[in-house]
Amino acid sequence: MKLDEKYRHQNNCHLYARRHARKVERKGKTYNRYKSDVYRAKGFRRIKAPKVIDIYSTTRDKAAFIDTIKFEKSIKTYCGYENVILDFSKTEHITAAAMLLIYAALDSNLRKDGITNKVKWSMKPRVNTFIRRSGLYSLLVKGFSKFNPDSDKAIPVIGGVSNETAEDVLDYISKCYYKGDMDPNVEFRYGDAVSETINNVARHAYPNNKASEKKWWLLCEVVNEQLFLAIYDLGVGVPSTILEKQWFWGSFESLYPKEYREIISELKKKNVISDDSKIPGIQLMAKGKLEDSQMIALSMKGDVSGTKIAKHGQGSKSIKALVCSSRNGVLWFYSKKGLYKLKSKEALKDSDCGNIDESKVEPTLHKLPKEIPGTLIQWNISIK
Repeated sequence: MKLDEKYRHQNNCHLYARRHARKVERKGKTYNRYKSDVYRAKGFRRIKAPKVIDIYSTTRDKAAFIDTIKFEKSIKTYCGYENVILDFSKTEHITAAAMLLIYAALDSNLRKDGITNKVKWSMKPRVNTFIRRSGLYSLLVKGFSKFNPDSDKAIPVIGGVSNETAEDVLDYISKCYYKGDMDPNVEFRYGDAVSETINNVARHAYPNNKASEKKWWLLCEVVNEQLFLAIYDLGVGVPSTILEKQWFWGSFESLYPKEYREIISELKKKNVISDDSKIPGIQLMAKGKLEDSQMIALSMKGDVSGTKIAKHGQGSKSIKALVCSSRNGVLWFYSKKGLYKLKSKEALKDSDCGNIDESKVEPTLHKLPKEIPGTLIQWNISIK
């Protein structure tokens, strides 16, 4: 073998050996296309925001949803622990619900002094306006964002642990969007829906936390005469809480009889039960039979079991009534990997909102491509 050929042969052997070593080292690892968007430079952890920050696209185009959840997780991982730059330079669009997720992730993590945070602004003025108006910039740079209920300006994302702030928000909605002349029935439905949602946070979302730790966040936006009102918490999620409720088994049997019969059949084959009797803990088997969206649907139903056991807000008549009182109203209910979406075909009469005819609404269930921490409820309501 000539000297040049021998040299090339040795180099190729070394090259193949290095490639094989890298392949063995990376075996079992998955490619993370978002990893390159988080890096350190000049003493700061730079977190690059996606082009579109949005959680509404969950079926056809899932990329924006997945990127948004990864961005939110990066904020939780680094903000509050390192100097951070949130880089929105490539961001072209942010939706209200996604902003609420990002704000809550940041607010729940800002806990250390001596940390410096910065923002790199977008090339799109409307994105920058939303970042400032939501209070995200103030929260990131100053560590806090204040809500002034007497202001005529758009309210930022606000957080609370009680109904006191919610009352201020309702007053603000009445003053700014209804010119202080909100119909009493409309005002009641707003108040009832918001209060029920916040009360559910206190009762169900944080079962092992102190009252002062049961935090929620609220965002209110108006776009094209549509009011976007969203409430978010970082609790355990609806699918984790309803399994422990006394009414669960009866509602499960009524709404999902096929899955119910499958469980009963399995238990009989294993000689666990001899009939359709309910035994403690049997509800847990339903977790493997139902999607998270179905669990949400169970929580959104009225008492269908015949037991008449109070659900303390689970059943959510007022949450649905707020949407059903508006033509083309939409309810978005996210929890874990489930989305329950309810559309009203027509505005119901005031007398019908307390007893909703399911034929006049369109509930749909969706499996999310990534899990959302906690629970987010959003109403889209016409304010014409």
